[in-house]
Amino acid sequence: MIDILDEAARRSNTLEEPFLRQYGQAELPIVRDLIEEGMVRGEQAHVEGGLALGLESITLKGRQMRDELLAKRNAKTFLSRLKKFGLLVIAWAVGVITPLIVEYLKAKIAPLH
Repeated sequence: MIDILDEAARRSNTLEEPFLRQYGQAELPIVRDLIEEGMVRGEQAHVEGGLALGLESITLKGRQMRDELLAKRNAKTFLSRLKKFGLLVIAWAVGVITPLIVEYLKAKIAPLH
């Protein structure tokens, strides 16, 4: 779905005419749904081999959907998970070290009084 939304976004920035393309069985329902839901603008035509679709541009609703899907995909990447794990380790280390620093400072300040 992201690829189809990206293709429609690329077409939004060009002046070239949309060309009709026959999508495979997996992509065809997705493209039709995106057009019907108003996420992309496109046209449908019956050709000799079946149904062909031409993507014209992406709508605001489609851009928002693409951004959400990209954010979800990026959140699942290894690097993203590693960053989250790293933050947890840092937070744990700070939690362990903070009381030690407080005790050290108390020991240094107490003899001065």
